[in-house]
Order: sequence, then C-alpha cells, then structure tokens
Amino acid sequence: MPIKWKGRSRGTLLGYKIFVFLIRYTGLRGAYFLLVFVASYFMIFSSADRSIIYKFYRKKLAYGRLKSVVASYKNFFALGQTIIDKVAIYSAAHIDFTYTFEGQQYLEDIIAAGKGGMIISAHIGNFEVAGHLLRRLNTKINQVTTDTEHAKIKDYLNSVMVNQSNRYIVVKDNMSHIFEIDAALKNNELICFTGDRSFDKTKTIAAKFLGEEAQFPAGPFHLTTRFKIPYSFVFAMKEGDRHYHFYATPGKVNEGSVNDMVNEFTKALESMVQKYPTQWFNYFDFWAK
Repeated sequence: MPIKWKGRSRGTLLGYKIFVFLIRYTGLRGAYFLLVFVASYFMIFSSADRSIIYKFYRKKLAYGRLKSVVASYKNFFALGQTIIDKVAIYSAAHIDFTYTFEGQQYLEDIIAAGKGGMIISAHIGNFEVAGHLLRRLNTKINQVTTDTEHAKIKDYLNSVMVNQSNRYIVVKDNMSHIFEIDAALKNNELICFTGDRSFDKTKTIAAKFLGEEAQFPAGPFHLTTRFKIPYSFVFAMKEGDRHYHFYATPGKVNEGSVNDMVNEFTKALESMVQKYPTQWFNYFDFWAK
C-alpha cells in the first residue's frame, strides 16, 4: 500500500510566533535571515524529510549528488519562505508583493458561466497564496481541507492573519462536506482542492508522474466529473523575494473519464515541477508501492 501523507505540517507554536514578530518589526529581510539557520537545522537533523527530498532530486530529476544536496537545502528554505509570505500577506504586515497573472481570464470565464467551478492545485509553490489571489474574481473561495493541523498553531495563525477571507470546508467522515460543496457551487462559488495528497482512508487513482506510477486522491476528480462543472488547474509560484507568478489552465468540463482528468493534472504538475524544482513540498515517498 502506498505511504500516504499524515495530515500534519512541521513546526512549533513558538517558531511561528518568532517569525510573526520578525515579519512585523523587521519585514521579510529579518524573517528570511533567520530562515537560513532554520533551514540548515532541518537539513541536518530532519533526516527523514531530507532523505525523501534528496531522493526526489537524485532519482526523479536525475541530479548529481552535490546538486541534489544543494537543491534539498533550497527546498527547505523555499518552504519556509512560503510560510513567511503567507503570514505576511494575510496579516496586514504592509509588505508589498507583486504578481504576474497568467490565465486569469480562464477563471473569469468559469464565473461568467454561472455554475461555479473547481480549482485544483498542489503542494508546489504557495497554493494558499493562490487562494488569496483568487479574490480578484469577485466570488467566494471555498478551500477544502482537513482539520488535522495542530490546534494551537491553527488558532494562533487565525488570530494574526486578519486579511484571510477564504471559507474553509472541512472534510468529514460523514461526508457532510459534499452538501457544503454543492451549496457553494449553486451559489456560483469556486471550490479549491489540492490534488496531490491522499490519506489513509481516501481512495486513490494511479497515474504516471515523472516517469513512474504514483497515487493521487480520487475525490477532487470524481467530484468535478460528477457535478459536471468547469475546472482549472491553478498554481502560484514564487519568483524572487516579493513576486509570485499565478498560472491557471483553460477552464473545461470533463467529458471523458476521471483517469483522463488525473492524467491531465499530472502533466500540468510535471510542467511546474520542471520549471520550479525547489518548490515541490511533499515530504513522503510519493511513489511508494
């Protein structure tokens, strides 16, 4: 059985508080400076994560040994940057970011159709910033998530990120989240999923990704096909300290099989990985048999 993500992110409450303090009083420069040491700490002591991401660069992207080590450190640093940026953007820290929008018209067309739509992203780049940028579309954004993050960290972040306007739909065992999704779509709202992590109880679909078969969560793709709503694959990739590049694929309704849609998603995801290799943030054996 494939090894699946456990549903929790790394980090402590004290660590988040320190970074929020630095963001408020020193800006990004101070927070990024501390991140140099934090990323080094994880590079040295987080052997499991380091081993997984090193293997990713060595085996999947065919990097040499030294280049794989350097890319692994850059990956840890980039992950920290996405967390810092998320807090800076949502906490009214008065830090100006710039954005390039590529494909925004596709999402505007989805809203104009009046049936709502499905946005599928991944744990590459900064998918939470993508949700923030979608506010330009003048409709409600519903991010489907699990409720497995550390409660104290979650409550603290909610208290400081005052600009966060996305609505969260929590996946529940009784499947009541399906009714929330249906209601949001009837109100011409957008539903945001990540399509690259599955859990112990979720069904998966096998698809070739970076040359080898991997397991992807079936839920987002089944729901999109069943509701007959347009969908788009969306990514927000970091380019420079204060700039993000927003990508959206043309909106379409899936007229084929669910597997066809998954294969389409993996091709879009592969393109992002190849272009931004150090922004791939999945620290588990993605291709485990």
